[in-house]
Amino acid sequence: LEAALASWSYSDGDVVLSLGLTAGENSSLIDAVEAPLAAGSAVEMVQCETVWDLWSSLETSDASVVFLDSKWCWRLVQSYESLAASVQQGLRERTQRPFRFLVALAPPGTVLSEDLAKRWQEIFNCPLTW
Repeated sequence: LEAALASWSYSDGDVVLSLGLTAGENSSLIDAVEAPLAAGSAVEMVQCETVWDLWSSLETSDASVVFLDSKWCWRLVQSYESLAASVQQGLRERTQRPFRFLVALAPPGTVLSEDLAKRWQEIFNCPLTW
């Protein structure tokens, strides 16, 4: 818990959005739920079945920190062009509530693709933390 608090620097002003993670994953439980609650942050947990569920949550949430399963990363990037132009612009220009961290939880040994990282930065104006 202490390591998660130090890693993410949560504050009482943060909103932490957990997208499609399972409670059985230790890191998702500690990093995305317990640590932010201990710091006084708000936590939103959304069960996602489709990439459009994720886009809807990202568009409507005031989240400053987002945790998601790494399996969704390429799906988000690949479906981005299908979003309405106004939604695309809104995500890139989150000036009222910019993302501080977008974190993909991946199995040990999984390596982040440079192409994915580059597109992610372009879309969200925030790096993908792996």
